[in-house]
Amino acid sequence: MKNKILQKNIFNKLIVFFVFIFAFSFSSNSEAAQVSVVTSPTTVVGERINVDIFINPDKTSINSIQSVVNFSTEYFEFSGFSTKQSTIPVWVQNPKENKKGEISFSGVIPGGLDRLYDPLNSSNNLIPVVRLFFVSKKEGLAKFSIGETLVLKNDGKGTSVDVSTLSFDTKILKNTNTQNTQSSSEDKNPPDSFSINIIESSLFGRSPRLAVFSAQDPEGGISRYEVSVGSLGFVKAESPFPLPYRLFAYTLTVRAFDYSENFREQQVTISAGASYIAVVPILIAILLIVGFFHYRFYNRVRT
Repeated sequence: MKNKILQKNIFNKLIVFFVFIFAFSFSSNSEAAQVSVVTSPTTVVGERINVDIFINPDKTSINSIQSVVNFSTEYFEFSGFSTKQSTIPVWVQNPKENKKGEISFSGVIPGGLDRLYDPLNSSNNLIPVVRLFFVSKKEGLAKFSIGETLVLKNDGKGTSVDVSTLSFDTKILKNTNTQNTQSSSEDKNPPDSFSINIIESSLFGRSPRLAVFSAQDPEGGISRYEVSVGSLGFVKAESPFPLPYRLFAYTLTVRAFDYSENFREQQVTISAGASYIAVVPILIAILLIVGFFHYRFYNRVRT
C-alpha cells in the first residue's frame, strides 16, 4: 500500500515538473517587442533636444505600432517631430499632443518590418520609429516614458505582441548663455511648398467635393492647418476639407503652420460646382414640362 502511495506521489510530481517545463518553454518562446526612449542625459534651460523613439521587435515581424510618449509639462514643451529617419512609411496619426503631457502617434508598415530590416541581424535591433522635439523650460530632473502601446504582428490576423518599455531621465541645468541657446534652437523656416488636390463628387452623390493637402516641415513637422474660403477669415481645418458649393468660382487658401508658428500659404481656384451646372438644365427642363402641361390644361378649361 505504501509503495502505491509512493508511486502515485512520484507520478504527480513528474506531471507537475513536465507541466512547468512546458509552460516555461512556451513563455520563453513568446514573441515580444520593446519600445524605448533615447535622448540626451543633460540639457540646459531653453535648449531644444531630440527625443528618439525606438522599437526592438526581437526577431518578430511586425506591421503597426500605436503608442504614447509621456513627459512632464512642468519641465518640457513639445515643439515638433521628424519622420525623416523613421521606418514607418504610412502614418495613421502624426505625433500630436492630444492631451497635456502625452504625445500620441500610430503608423503602419505595409508588408511588415522584415521587408525593410533583416530580423535575424542583431545589428538592427533598435529600429527608429520617430524623433520628437522638446524645449526645456526649467531646471530639474524630468522623465520621458512610454505609455499605452499596441504593436501588431505581420500575420494577417492583427495579433498583438507583448510590449515592454524603457524610460529615460534627463537632467536640466541652468543656462548660462540664454541668448545663443534660444537663437540656435529657434526655427525660422516655413514648411515646404505643398499642393492642393480637388476630388470631385459624383453627379448625384451625397458627398461634397474635397480638398486634399499635406505639407512637410523637416525641422519640426506640421502643427495645424488653417483654411479660408473666398474672402472669409481663416479657420482651423483638417485634410480632406469639404468644399462648399457656390454659383461662382472662388479661391481656397490653405495655410500650413509648423510648431514655431511659421506658415506656408497655398491657393487654388475652385470652379462653380458641377452639381449646379447639372441642376440648371434639369430645372429648365422641369419648368418647360410644367409649363407645357399647364398650357394644355388651361386651353382645355377654356374650350
